[in-house]
Amino acid sequence: MMENESKKQYDHQCIISYELTRSLVFQNDLAIPKNSLPQAELFDRAYFYSITVGIGLPKRDYKLLLDTGSSDIWITNDTTISNAPYDYHGDLTRKLTGETGLLRYMMGLVNFAYATNFFEFAGKTLRDVPYGIAFKTKDMAPLQGDTSGYLGLGYSSSNRKNLPQYLKDEGYIKRNSYSISFVFSKETKSDGGIIFGGIDHSKYTGELYKFPRLNIATLKKKKSLAIKLSEIYMDGKTFKINKPAAFDTGATMSYFPRKAYLAVCEYFGVDYKDTRASGYPLIDIEKTGDKIIKLDFAGAIIAVQGKDFALDYFPEASSNLKVFGIANSDNSFNVPIIGANILKSMYVVYDLDGEEIAIAQANVLPGPSKIEPIVDSIPQAKYAPHIYK
Repeated sequence: MMENESKKQYDHQCIISYELTRSLVFQNDLAIPKNSLPQAELFDRAYFYSITVGIGLPKRDYKLLLDTGSSDIWITNDTTISNAPYDYHGDLTRKLTGETGLLRYMMGLVNFAYATNFFEFAGKTLRDVPYGIAFKTKDMAPLQGDTSGYLGLGYSSSNRKNLPQYLKDEGYIKRNSYSISFVFSKETKSDGGIIFGGIDHSKYTGELYKFPRLNIATLKKKKSLAIKLSEIYMDGKTFKINKPAAFDTGATMSYFPRKAYLAVCEYFGVDYKDTRASGYPLIDIEKTGDKIIKLDFAGAIIAVQGKDFALDYFPEASSNLKVFGIANSDNSFNVPIIGANILKSMYVVYDLDGEEIAIAQANVLPGPSKIEPIVDSIPQAKYAPHIYK
């Protein structure tokens, strides 16, 4: 497809795209606590991904970490955790609602006051969007770089809508849904993309399998973005999981049950007891970076290479020794979590209205975009082999 033909396709489908700046961030993992398709590109923040939104009139742009593990939008003016704090006093269109909120993380918590304001996202202006202003945090790792808060994309909590629900209510998309790719794009120089209300069929290979979303029992009443993780395959061995695994773009690492975690460590030559490098075990990507494990989601198989579990966080790690990005789910309330390092190998479609999630193997060399709106259900997706409807 010629460049002008691609531009026409984007204009016709109202695809809004823009580039963001790459920067490294070390941040604690999260607890699991139409016809037009707004799209924005993402940049990998050392396995965190951010998106830019404009807040207020006149707008000021802020970068927020993309998080499917929560539903609230929050931003902080606390300079102890953000180098790009929210301009609370300069924002004359914010309106405090009198409500307060609290989010607990694996390490730390955030207290905030709710407000409403104008939000500009991918060229679309939304009115009276609720968001939290975090005046106080406790034991939170800094949001390094120029990140100012979080953009939650999970199911709406209380009476507050999530961003895709607002886009739907304003008529920009037909369905509370979105699709995410974390594959680097040579064309746009971005580290991935998100399409609200649509799907790009060029971003995956093989079948697109869908699943009914599952709840996490320990979260009680909260709806989760999780599907069944049946088994993990490696080196001719099978490790049964048979638990809902939460998909969390806001989690740097992924978490497996203890037996599977120890087996994965052994398979990749990782000494889980050796945590001399900033408290984390290391993987030697020259020796085991090309080895593959396979995750079985009710018959849908996703392959992940060892090098995708290698995190470039700490100066103690040499060019071939990297922090190992898999942890024991004892550290995540016994909930298996599919974090950003595994999600890089997947294309994921979240249909919150239909309460379904679709997955496929990511296409690392996608061709021209093949974007289709999500109207009634996820296009071209079929139920996974071991899902019976």
